[in-house]
Amino acid sequence: MKGLEGELQAVKYLEENGYKILKRNFRCRTGEVDIICEDEQVLYFIEVKTWSTLGFETMEQGIDRKKMNKILQTSRYFLLQYPDYNERNIQYGLVYIGSHGQKLTFLPNAFSETGYS
Repeated sequence: MKGLEGELQAVKYLEENGYKILKRNFRCRTGEVDIICEDEQVLYFIEVKTWSTLGFETMEQGIDRKKMNKILQTSRYFLLQYPDYNERNIQYGLVYIGSHGQKLTFLPNAFSETGYS
């Protein structure tokens, strides 16, 4: 499964579970966030990882401190561009899709400013 297919699967899962998708592949010069969505309480910045050979336990290899910082910086830029969201609770999530799209795991609060949650 390729990255785009994984993102489509993640969007479908999130929508089916009541999340409203605000942006996909939001980019700025500091980085990219795969999915920005919300529910009634929280604004989520979500990274999607599609790995056919590595297991979920290797997540830290895919989202290292450098990648986290890029997502954090991009989320700050988003909030500057869309100040109406500044008062929302924010979480940084991960959608992990395993072998051939067979297993999807959503961690809505996978990491924070200080590292893995």
